[in-house]
Amino acid sequence: MGNPNIIPNAWPKGGPSWDGIAVLTDKNGEKTLLLFEAKARKGELSSKCKATNSDSFDSIKDKLNSTRDKLGLKHNVDWMIKYFQFANRLAFHNYLQNENIKVALICIYFANDPYWTKENYTDIVEWKKAIKKEKDYFGIDNAF
Repeated sequence: MGNPNIIPNAWPKGGPSWDGIAVLTDKNGEKTLLLFEAKARKGELSSKCKATNSDSFDSIKDKLNSTRDKLGLKHNVDWMIKYFQFANRLAFHNYLQNENIKVALICIYFANDPYWTKENYTDIVEWKKAIKKEKDYFGIDNAF
């Protein structure tokens, strides 16, 4: 699967934190790294980069712009300010693929959680709208 200990400076030591990580081994012994990102309400989709060191900020921005260019996604949006966490997930996924690590990014969205207040409660229809809005922001079509 390659060497997952090679993490560039664009991420904190040890890489980004995931909601879950697993390794899937197929019948031929080939391994795939599974990276899970889970959300319980649509408000969790929005995030911005919180780096305060200008060198760190610039390094992160360069990594995200490089990923955006490689994936052929929209150039007229700033990945640092609206959906930063997802942008970071795309960049890390892309980085691992470039290191010849077979990897899958799996996003899990929990719907109808009765413990959220009315303004945070997210049903399936709301999730579909929020996910479409996020994909449109990046220029990701359903085939991506």
